[in-house]
Amino acid sequence: MKTFSLKPMILKMTKLSLAVLATTSLSVITTAWNKPAVAAEQPRIFSVAPGVANNALNGNWRLSWRYDGIPHNAWLHMDGNYGNMTVNAILPNGRRIVAQETMRLIPDGNGFILSGTNPVYPGSWRRDYDYNPDSFRIWENNNGSLIVSDCSSGACVPVSIVHQLY
Repeated sequence: MKTFSLKPMILKMTKLSLAVLATTSLSVITTAWNKPAVAAEQPRIFSVAPGVANNALNGNWRLSWRYDGIPHNAWLHMDGNYGNMTVNAILPNGRRIVAQETMRLIPDGNGFILSGTNPVYPGSWRRDYDYNPDSFRIWENNNGSLIVSDCSSGACVPVSIVHQLY
């Protein structure tokens, strides 16, 4: 007469239970990670029009910043979530870089990301490989003014932004 031992069966059930528990835990963590917390503070800058990230940035803007001692000046035109920006930078050797980028405004947890793509030589479709696309973080100060930083290279540097009426 054969005798069956419950020990191997219990061991297999324990391993299976641990595997199922680990899988469901990872599933819950992944789901929770991708959803904002219920009590999370929402950005104070918002759009009245559906689909537009921030109407307050519509229009023409002049931006100025320095990165590694190199002054950058830009003219930004935004219409809804999209726009274009022309950047001038003068290198220490006197060489001037001028690039035009397509810009996109993307909502972020505490404000917005203004992301540049495809820098080209102005007036052409020819890619400018000497210029990396810009990425700006934009958020609202307590007094309602905009705070802008260029975070294109990993380290964020402050940006001056002035609305242009033309």
